[in-house]
Amino acid sequence: MKFHTDKDTGIPVPSDPAEVPNHRQSCGGCAGDGYKVVVGPSTNYEWAAKPCDGVPIPNAAHCDSD
Repeated sequence: MKFHTDKDTGIPVPSDPAEVPNHRQSCGGCAGDGYKVVVGPSTNYEWAAKPCDGVPIPNAAHCDSD
């Protein structure tokens, strides 16, 4: 997936919306965005946008409804 850095937020975002998977808001991996912002060895420790694989993000902040 090609991505660019949003000039207002500094966060990587997909360049082509057609490459982004369609996920539901209940997805634990992306909360409906269809992509994740990641950093690590696979990205040479540079921030990147990757398609969501559906795997929940560990220690992610969750909003509990009352």
